[in-house]
Order: sequence, then C-alpha cells, then structure tokens
Amino acid sequence: MTRTFVTKIKGIESEIEILDDLPWIEIRNMMMKCFDVKNLNDVKLDFWQFNEMLVEKAIVKAPFDPKNPTERGMIDGLEMAELMNKLGEYFPLGKYLQPIIKLLQTEIT
Repeated sequence: MTRTFVTKIKGIESEIEILDDLPWIEIRNMMMKCFDVKNLNDVKLDFWQFNEMLVEKAIVKAPFDPKNPTERGMIDGLEMAELMNKLGEYFPLGKYLQPIIKLLQTEIT
C-alpha cells in the first residue's frame, strides 16, 4: 500500500507517493549498512546514508528519480529537508532503533 503527501520540489507543489511500510529485508539491509555495532559501548549510525537509502526505498513516485543521486542532489536544501521531515513522520528512525537499543542494553547488563 502507498500514501501520498504534497511538498515543494523545485519550487512547485508536488505530490509524492511513498510506501506505507518497507519489507523487513529492506529495513534489515539499511540497518546493516548504516549501523556499526562492533563495539557495543560505541554504536555508530551513518544518519546521512540511512536518509539516502530511505529516499531510494520508500519513494514510489516523485517529480525526480529517487534512485538517482544526481537528481536528488539537485533539489534545494530546504525542500529536501521538508521531504525528509515528511518521510521521518512515516518512517521514524527511533522505531527501528528501539529493538537494537533494547538488545544492546540486554547484552551490556
């Protein structure tokens, strides 16, 4: 299933269609590529890579190719920030981090 929202892209109000949810394999792959948990006391997150992968995986329809880094890079910064805010509402990073944090807390104690 998908949902849509409207935001400005290149100065034009544009409809963006995104997935309601991502398959577990996509979430797992994103987490594996964006998190470094080699040291349980020093977990690292590549936030920017997570955002890039979220745009690539979650956006179904937009006035730009979400899989093309050059096209994504040409979007105005404030417009991309607004787009990321909208994506963050539907795919909050904390939702995916909670199970990892709980597991790490269990491992540490």
